[in-house]
Amino acid sequence: MKIIFNGGLYGKEALCYQGREIIKQLSKNGNQINIMGPKTQGYWSKFYNNFKGKGDLYVMNGHVSHIPKLDHKKLINITQLECAIPADWIKALNMDKIKQIWVTSEFVKDLIVQSGVKKPIRTIYLGLDKRFIQKDVNIFPKDNSFKFFNISAPHCIGTRDRKGLDVLIKAFKNEFGDNPGVKLILKINTIYADDIYRRFGKQFDLNKYLSLLLPKNTNTSNIQIITNYIPTKLLSDLYNSIDCGVFPSRGEGFGLPQAELIKIGKPVITTDYSSTNEFSDPNLRIKLKGMWPLDYQNLPPYYKSRFAEPDEDHLRKLMRIAYETKDYNFQIPKIFKEFSWNKIGKKMNSYIKEIK
Repeated sequence: MKIIFNGGLYGKEALCYQGREIIKQLSKNGNQINIMGPKTQGYWSKFYNNFKGKGDLYVMNGHVSHIPKLDHKKLINITQLECAIPADWIKALNMDKIKQIWVTSEFVKDLIVQSGVKKPIRTIYLGLDKRFIQKDVNIFPKDNSFKFFNISAPHCIGTRDRKGLDVLIKAFKNEFGDNPGVKLILKINTIYADDIYRRFGKQFDLNKYLSLLLPKNTNTSNIQIITNYIPTKLLSDLYNSIDCGVFPSRGEGFGLPQAELIKIGKPVITTDYSSTNEFSDPNLRIKLKGMWPLDYQNLPPYYKSRFAEPDEDHLRKLMRIAYETKDYNFQIPKIFKEFSWNKIGKKMNSYIKEIK
């Protein structure tokens, strides 16, 4: 089948990681791929100008609001959102030319169904990189501290951000104070915050933002911040060098870092809400205080949607348990067998045949 692919592809965020792997799998399963946009160099150049015309199918990775502008009769949209679906998205996804919607979790599927979209929805999940493996490595050989770890790309428009760094930092400092024997490592990608601040003619200052999240009379002596890009192999080494992942996110469409850490056997604390509940440890889920809006209520596509508010006190208890139970016995759930790009590729191929 001749497939035109458009949308997230070359960035470092999960949406683009997803797009690159989907192209590889669709091509491997015998489809001809044409990537829309300016031609690139290297590996991806082979997916340009493979055929002329509209092709048999148009796959749009995200960018739902662009659907009405597309002149094609058969479309698949890969939709990923962690909250109520906006009205313009609902209208676009219900257009006749949308033949299927692919999502990364049952949670996202349920949100789309509840919104009133009347289209076939297929859950493909996300594949996990084979280079993330459990191994005996420690990139902190002289540091014996217990290390909590979080990796995220927050929007940083207000303190109540979707990724929950405000809850995490307060819980960590209120529970462990300035104890040098316990550390919090934050691997932060500022891609979204940089872009949003740029729109308003401002420059985002991560250190200033994080300082707003610290409780009074505490310092950052046991908090380490990493912002530079880390290649996959080195990131795998970092994953293996920490003791516990902690993600008090207010909503996730999949939760790729959480799954990557669990895959290599690390205990991971998550919020008891959204897609991570499909593979996380029930004993390490943070109780909720309720459902509240984010600080950036008018930022599309979130608008005035409500997100889970993790309970800081319960998070403190879970972090204390993880700290005191250094050999936490975590069993990798059976669903992780589905997080294979080979399996996902075969699924996508079968879904495309349904349209054909």
